Amino acid sequence: MTTSTSEPLTTETLLSVQETPGMTTPLPWRVFKLTDCEWWVARTMAEAIEDYTRVTGEPVEKDDAHELTDADMDRLQFVDTDEGDLPIRGPRRSFSEELARRVAEGLHRPELFACTEY
Repeated sequence: MTTSTSEPLTTETLLSVQETPGMTTPLPWRVFKLTDCEWWVARTMAEAIEDYTRVTGEPVEKDDAHELTDADMDRLQFVDTDEGDLPIRGPRRSFSEELARRVAEGLHRPELFACTEY
């Protein structure tokens, strides 16, 4: 086995490759704005779009979809609502706090994160 410069691999090179851990940690959960009023939680944009389309049957305008920045996650507020979509009394929390709460509860697949109507 040789390198691209045609030099033989040394024992040191082989050991460093063997000691490199495999990628076993899953990607972190992130929030994506997919429509004017819907945010989805997933590990990648592709995963979010695929799940959104599966659940809603609607396509996503990929030019408008984007991952939220850390500033967006801290600025946007999550408000719990009742069955009639009326806000429930109680403290609001940032999208960052809501994402952390869901991850701590065992989030294991993409899902609707937040929705608003005009």
